Amino acid sequence: LALTGQRFATFSLPDHAISPGDSWTDSVRYDLGADQSLAPALVTGGGAGLATFRFERIEQRGGAQVAVLTATGRVSAGAQDIVASSTLIVTATAQMDIDIVTGLVLRSQMEMQGPMATRLGTIPVRIRLVMQAR
Repeated sequence: LALTGQRFATFSLPDHAISPGDSWTDSVRYDLGADQSLAPALVTGGGAGLATFRFERIEQRGGAQVAVLTATGRVSAGAQDIVASSTLIVTATAQMDIDIVTGLVLRSQMEMQGPMATRLGTIPVRIRLVMQAR
């Protein structure tokens, strides 16, 4: 599972069938990848961590069966600059709603918070991303 640049792939599925209530853990990775546009401003170049995923439930919405999956995780981002030696911790929570029949993602939401290290110092950041199918 990778969070690379502005592409956020936040869900990992196990290699076996799952049912509501099941949970699993997988590694997560963050790096700037090919998108180096933020590199001059950021002190951190990437990091790794663990996320816990859970198949919460199946809901009926407008005639569709929808699987609701959630995730929580922490990423430890290491410094890319020898001047900055601190490690930063970013926490994230996410939810993805998937139409069971079509496999389409109906809604995806992720919130991330933690310090962002810049060359001018550390600032607190909270980001909320929401994508919804029309």
